[in-house]
Amino acid sequence: MKIISAVIFAFIIALFSGCNTVKSEKEIIVNTGTWLGELHLNDSTLLPFIYNVDFNDGRIVTIMNGSEKVVLETELENPDSLILNFPVYQTRLCIQNGEEVWLGYFEKLDSKEEYRIPFVGSFGFNDRLPNNEPACCALPERWKATFTEGEKQSNAIGEFKLEGNNLSGSFLTEYGDYRFLEGKLNGNQLNLYGFDGGYIQVFKGHLQNDSLYGQYFSGLTGYKTWFATPDETFELSDPDNISELNPEFDSICFSYPGIDGKSVDYAPTANYGKVTILQITGSWCPNCKDQGRYLQQLKNEFKDQGLQVLGIAFERMGTLEASIEAAKKSKEDLGTDYRVGIAKYNRDQVAEEEFPFLTKIKSYPTLIFIDKKGSVRKIHTGFSGPGTTKYNELTNGLTQFTKDLLNE
Repeated sequence: MKIISAVIFAFIIALFSGCNTVKSEKEIIVNTGTWLGELHLNDSTLLPFIYNVDFNDGRIVTIMNGSEKVVLETELENPDSLILNFPVYQTRLCIQNGEEVWLGYFEKLDSKEEYRIPFVGSFGFNDRLPNNEPACCALPERWKATFTEGEKQSNAIGEFKLEGNNLSGSFLTEYGDYRFLEGKLNGNQLNLYGFDGGYIQVFKGHLQNDSLYGQYFSGLTGYKTWFATPDETFELSDPDNISELNPEFDSICFSYPGIDGKSVDYAPTANYGKVTILQITGSWCPNCKDQGRYLQQLKNEFKDQGLQVLGIAFERMGTLEASIEAAKKSKEDLGTDYRVGIAKYNRDQVAEEEFPFLTKIKSYPTLIFIDKKGSVRKIHTGFSGPGTTKYNELTNGLTQFTKDLLNE
């Protein structure tokens, strides 16, 4: 893995005044095959990932995020510049094209301030960590982990699968999971990475006397330390008991501008006889992506039996118009067809201000299950996605609960 100096990365950023360039009819030349991408999070932390480029049959760029494949939308503005848009999120890679080297940056478009992470791509690599030092030992599959940020601590469950020195897995928290992680255990040194356009994360750690001591880097500034020990029995708080209905309210009513131009409304009397699932979501939220796909499956299965799914989005684009476009993109990329309304559209607005009938909204996503008479029957915080062993158990339970409500 290459360590690029701060001077070179400053030059990379200076290559672009933005992703916008002048269109040209000149043919682009790029090598088809596997590339090694590197995001430079800080002076000592790189996030490596493998991506595949195929311009022979369309302009296809695919990031390998563990067992997940993330296909980017490619815009060619001129032969020397590419814009690679991530699905679902308001993020992209801006590239200065070369046959064997790409230079540029990863950019978030829904950040309050300019958010760019330097990027280098190198052709001909098929391993994000070419170091093949044998793993020091077998690694237990389940761990109790504690993350520390300043004076704040939170618990998680670490799930690891070691094959040779190749490591995969995830961390589950009370508010969701870190999705698909992949890396290696070289000797006693652990490295795990995740990059899907929403999550930008590096886990470093070392094994000492059956315990893991590590650091977690997220995006440009996120940083925590973590400590983990093997534990087969530790469980997180029940996600159905984290958020509660405010006892001062006996019903839920709302009306929000919908992304389809019509308001998204709910009132018990207008929805009598229907089971309603409300999803508190946002296009920037990785766990919302996994949950949205599950909710679409649920809707397809039970829509003829009286189930409706509504999404209430809290966006970060700064204006209602831009937030509507962000939510539309997310919906289209996920292939969901349930209706979505916009509740808020900047980072300074608080979800509880829009949902006073809940004592606290602690996670995106949160699901609210409402029965045929308009009573809230379950509030489910967070979501454990397909990158975890909890996914099937969770979705089977939510599906059965939905069936029970429909059969009442």
